[in-house]
Amino acid sequence: MRIAMVELMRLMAEDIVAEEAFAIEFAREAEQADHMGDPATADIMRDLSRRHRVKGLESIGRLAAMQFRYATMFDR
Repeated sequence: MRIAMVELMRLMAEDIVAEEAFAIEFAREAEQADHMGDPATADIMRDLSRRHRVKGLESIGRLAAMQFRYATMFDR
């Protein structure tokens, strides 16, 4: 169980990094769309950026809970 939890936490951390990367990329695309005079596309890109940022924050919370559980089970 210990190894499985460590692997799950590693995957969760990778997910957090990926979500943040998506958020950053969509924010850049929104800025570019604004610069090119396409506010509708910019709004969509900003919305996608926010959604990925929120997913990343939610994942951070889940990872923190998993780390706490791991610590209470194995780090005595």
